[in-house]
Amino acid sequence: MLILSPLVVRANEQEVNPTFSLYILAYQRYERCPGYSLYIYSQLEELGIDILDYDSADFSEIAVRTWDYPLIEYDYIPSYEQGGFDICILQSQWNLDWNPLGRFSSCCYPLHRRNFCQFGNLTFISALSQYEHSRDYADFDNYLSTLQNILFEELPAISIYYKSDIFLLNKNISSFDTFLFSQNQFNPETWEDSFDDELIYIHPFNETGTEQYLGVPNNFIFPISYIDGKWIKSVYGSLFKRDPISHEYIPYLAQDFTISSNGYNITINLRSDIKFSNGDNLTAEDVKYTYDLLKTPALQLTVYSNPYSSMIDNVTVVDSNTLVFELEHPFANVLDPHTSLIINSSFELLNFGIIEKSLVEPLVSIYGYDIFRQQPYSTNISNELLTSCGPYRISEFNLENLTYELVPNEYWFGDEPNINRIQIKHVAGKDGGYIAVQNGFADVADKNYFFHPLDVGGQAKTSIVSALKTEDWYINMLHPYLGKGELTPVGTPEAAKYIRKAISHVLNRTLIVQVCNDYVSVPAITTQPYDSIGFDQGLEP
Repeated sequence: MLILSPLVVRANEQEVNPTFSLYILAYQRYERCPGYSLYIYSQLEELGIDILDYDSADFSEIAVRTWDYPLIEYDYIPSYEQGGFDICILQSQWNLDWNPLGRFSSCCYPLHRRNFCQFGNLTFISALSQYEHSRDYADFDNYLSTLQNILFEELPAISIYYKSDIFLLNKNISSFDTFLFSQNQFNPETWEDSFDDELIYIHPFNETGTEQYLGVPNNFIFPISYIDGKWIKSVYGSLFKRDPISHEYIPYLAQDFTISSNGYNITINLRSDIKFSNGDNLTAEDVKYTYDLLKTPALQLTVYSNPYSSMIDNVTVVDSNTLVFELEHPFANVLDPHTSLIINSSFELLNFGIIEKSLVEPLVSIYGYDIFRQQPYSTNISNELLTSCGPYRISEFNLENLTYELVPNEYWFGDEPNINRIQIKHVAGKDGGYIAVQNGFADVADKNYFFHPLDVGGQAKTSIVSALKTEDWYINMLHPYLGKGELTPVGTPEAAKYIRKAISHVLNRTLIVQVCNDYVSVPAITTQPYDSIGFDQGLEP
């Protein structure tokens, strides 16, 4: 007996003669359930669209048909039968500051081909240029709303759902922003536990070996280990940080800042009450030293592994509390022309943890830059690389049992944190993580246990957060039916747009989420994730 998924139940059984045919190209990992491709066949068939093949491919196979199309036989990306694609189903990972530059910017095609759907709407290009050169968060929402509305209307990508993640929390925990926590942009000083003043966070990763210790290369700048990201924001203070309410960047170690009229210089005044966790005062020299390390060739921070290093031309100290950042490009949303890597907001340049020059520079002169690859509390470096000006400091690091312990930094300039001890521990397996929170052994279980929303009981509660990922059907906007529309009965791009709208209309996103995605994700509207900065709440699926 053949049992079909609920997805493939037809609205009616009347046979429809196909009007045209196309191919679906999809990343093979995105087959959500056995009925997903069958559902696509059935729904498009009702529109008179015949799917010749559902090509489940890996990234290398997709790349040569999309963003890495060789541009030899054609100077554009053609249809699937000609070596390109018709519709390509992909998941997109976005940042908290959603940035359509690259993915939909016409300047990126064909040189970089990130705009592989070949979307060339002139109104969109104009709005994108305004967004790209904006230097004020107050303007971002207006520009982003315009961009979202154009994408919503023109549909160069048909968004299916926004992927979500699940954390498991003890019911005593409050003010724990799991969304910012998942983005490593959290504010631990605001966390509260109504039962006691300790918080235990558990994760499923058994990260052992020489490349996964706490002091991974350049750990004070970029966490390589996933777990490192869960303590770095607690220990290292940065010039700017994410606001716990708006999620926008706000001054942190910086008192205030000004941007030059041409956007190339940022003058920053530091707070006068900042001390490192050893009691030493923070000065502008410490900030300059930290950022100079970004551009130090010996650290091998290439523009690919660290695109930000190519964005800062120079840092000049004016006095002990003032310094000037000189940028390669104007302070705004920018696309690095050297790498085509997208810098979502220039504020990200000012979001690195600061280390103390007087402690680290002598160690570099004695042991060289290899100290950044050494384990903390080792013979050469002790804990000097962990000395910073965040709300917490590391009090214990145990590589054998993967336990890290943090306690409040007594010299921190802010209000005393509510939690007096944070522990990061390894607990194996989904069942182990669930039992730990349910029985009160742990307070927060990481999203990578992949809990189900119904995994609730005892002291546990779920927290569902945006993963800032979308599943999208990217359309070849030069396709004769779906894009340019020259083969439609009317023969216009407008006719092709209404075919895209019809496809979007027949796809029941709620049903896809419920049947194929464990009731976790959210039906999508555009490619901008719902929890990102500037998401337009007025649009409806």
